[in-house]
Amino acid sequence: DRFPMKTAALILSALFFTSISGAASAHGLGESDIRNLAEAYGYVEYQKTALTEIMHSYPALTPDVLMFQRRFRDRFPGAEAAVRKHFECFGDFGIKVLAKSNERIGKLMPDVKFRNEELAEKQLDLFIATLDQPTELTDRIFRTLSDVSFTHNPAEEFSRNKETYSTKGNPKAQGLNIEISFPLSWVQKTKTVRPHVVSEWMKADEQTVLISVIGIDTNPDPEVKANWELPVLKEVVKSPDFWTDIFPPVGEIVKRGDARATMLDSYPAILADATVKTERLGNVLYLHTFYMLFLVENKAVNVQFTIGSKDLRTTDLSTQKYRKLAYQVFNSIYVRK
Repeated sequence: DRFPMKTAALILSALFFTSISGAASAHGLGESDIRNLAEAYGYVEYQKTALTEIMHSYPALTPDVLMFQRRFRDRFPGAEAAVRKHFECFGDFGIKVLAKSNERIGKLMPDVKFRNEELAEKQLDLFIATLDQPTELTDRIFRTLSDVSFTHNPAEEFSRNKETYSTKGNPKAQGLNIEISFPLSWVQKTKTVRPHVVSEWMKADEQTVLISVIGIDTNPDPEVKANWELPVLKEVVKSPDFWTDIFPPVGEIVKRGDARATMLDSYPAILADATVKTERLGNVLYLHTFYMLFLVENKAVNVQFTIGSKDLRTTDLSTQKYRKLAYQVFNSIYVRK
């Protein structure tokens, strides 16, 4: 018997066409990205200069400075070198921006002096407090630093710098309180246009855009509700209709990944991934989606983690890079009673 999965619609295709020009992140290649990079570079250079000056002029503060530097390095390993390196992603323009930043920094840094130990200690305390409780500006800077520091290892960023979100209080969540975590460099879109999309997170990685969403459908097919048990789901994932049902006709499935029935705590769930080729207004995208579907209080919850680019090879390489992170995100999902 065919098991309807239409509740699991692939809702990311349209989002990708609007986002592929670059998500608001340090690591895309848009105008805001290089601005974020320059901002982060200025912060790192100022902090380095100020801390050096504090240790030089007030040696009694050196142990506290060294302890703070260790904490900062642990959060953002190799941040300064990584920021410099990322200017190169923008070609000649990036190199010019870096040169201009260095010129400006060179003029300002000789003035970084502290008239007395009390002022030096205040500045150190401010650096420490900001790392623990960033302002809106430093939050953006730290997201940029986190992004570039872990560019080759997004799963490690998740381990060191993650942020946990909750659907509690979101009217689209229909009373469900689901927690999920993402690395610090991912940006949450607070307002989502589509009716079933509760929340959306984005990140750009040069030619690739990553989007993850939580969707909740309050009226899944009655047959889905009646049959949502692990033994049934184990058979469902083997059925010939499974792939076309869970990845509906927004494009052609060019690669099938894995499909299995599993448990998310006490909730039976389906986990699947595939690459879809999709076209809109003459633009072709290759989207690899990791997909999780489970039922809570008879509401269908779907979590999607999608990697998209304009060519199959880029999407394949990015999928290899982000596969571990996708499963870390899924493993972080927790349904609060």
